Amino acid sequence: MIAKADCLRSLNQFPEAVKIYTGLLEIEWDAEVILKRAIAHIENNCPNEALLDLNRLIQRTPNNSEAYLFKGLAFSKMKNFNEAILAY
Repeated sequence: MIAKADCLRSLNQFPEAVKIYTGLLEIEWDAEVILKRAIAHIENNCPNEALLDLNRLIQRTPNNSEAYLFKGLAFSKMKNFNEAILAY
C-alpha cells in the first residue's frame, strides 16, 4: 500500500496519498509513513498538518534529520522564515 500512496503522490494526487498513509498509520505507527504523509501535506500546501506529523516524528525520533529538513520547509511555505531557520 505504501507504494500505491507513493505513486499517487508522484502523480500530484496528494489527498488520496494522505488517505492511504493515514490508513497505514492507523494499523501501525511507522516513521517512514508519517514522514511521507508530512511531505504530501507540504506538497498539497497544507503545512500546518505537515507540522503536526513532523513534530510527532521528532518527538519519537529526535535524531531524524529529514524531519527537521521538512519542518523547515513547512515553515518556509508558511513564510515563517525565522522558525524555518531554527528547524534547519
